[in-house]
Amino acid sequence: MGTNTIRAVKSIENEGYGFYLRQKGGVLTVIGKSMLPTLQEGWKVKIAPVKPEEIKIGDVITFSSGRLFTHRVIGKFRSGGRLYFFHKGDNDYLLSKISSEYAIGKVIEVIRSDKINYTLNSPHPIVTAFYKFIVSPGLAALDNIFRRI
Repeated sequence: MGTNTIRAVKSIENEGYGFYLRQKGGVLTVIGKSMLPTLQEGWKVKIAPVKPEEIKIGDVITFSSGRLFTHRVIGKFRSGGRLYFFHKGDNDYLLSKISSEYAIGKVIEVIRSDKINYTLNSPHPIVTAFYKFIVSPGLAALDNIFRRI
């Protein structure tokens, strides 16, 4: 099998598993460093199904868009009747936009390799308010500007 074929098979496997997670939830192993220090490589995260409308700014969400990835939602907005999220890893500088249809589930528990588990709650209300009233509207405005260019 060529490299492109392997990527296509992996993509289909991820999408299938993403569908299962969206329905039932499950446990994933963290791969990568984008969510440091919140999530470290090798730790596991418990995912619970969530309706996109119930996702709040500050929630850590697993998405499936050709691959599975888990990032923090830092903004949300509606455009053309669709719900979108701005997301980024806690260790990343760049943020991205994604349609709510790619949301798989919410991280509700972190299972660390040192056996100390903890639930993952949304951030402090002041942080949430900052993102909700300052960052999110600003990002939505920038997105509208860039769409016109």
